[in-house]
Amino acid sequence: MLLSLLAGDLLRAGILLLIFQVFALQLSVVRGSSMLPNIHDGDRLLVDKYSYSLSDIERFDVVILSCPVNEGVDYVKRVVGLPGDRIVLDRGKL
Repeated sequence: MLLSLLAGDLLRAGILLLIFQVFALQLSVVRGSSMLPNIHDGDRLLVDKYSYSLSDIERFDVVILSCPVNEGVDYVKRVVGLPGDRIVLDRGKL
């Protein structure tokens, strides 16, 4: 009896966690060093999937993009320009 109650609770908790991950949060692992010194290779990020449905992306936000070529590969990048901005790279500096 106790075992079946525990199994039911674990199943409900697992379903809630799955729904939460699909619609609200995602764990992502950083691969690469392009975001140094702030974000390091191997860092784990908890990604809020819902926030940009409430507000626009702003300059200097950190975003995660799905790679269009390699399914399952994500890129972690910082927004440096918005539509209408002019971005200049001069001697390695933006």
